[in-house]
Amino acid sequence: MVLVSLLVGPIVASVLWNVDERLGIGLAGATLALVAVLLLGRLRGAASGRGDGDAGEGDGWALVPEWQYEGRFAEAGGISRGEQERALREIDERAEEERTRERD
Repeated sequence: MVLVSLLVGPIVASVLWNVDERLGIGLAGATLALVAVLLLGRLRGAASGRGDGDAGEGDGWALVPEWQYEGRFAEAGGISRGEQERALREIDERAEEERTRERD
């Protein structure tokens, strides 16, 4: 979304600039605001560790999709990171099974 905004926004703004300068300036400003909001949201989500249980860890892995651990990021520790996350999921699943058995 950020790349599309950065690529398309200036082109459309330049066309609108020829029609009316205020429209071009307005669209350019809106494009910059959209990019800033999207990037800040992404960085805030990564810093909080949203979705992966690493709240506040801040090691940068929150930015990497899990499916890229053993591909592009394998040499940067992605393989071991993927193994760790699988092990944690297995532990969570076993704990949930134990809780279910205790209830029954």
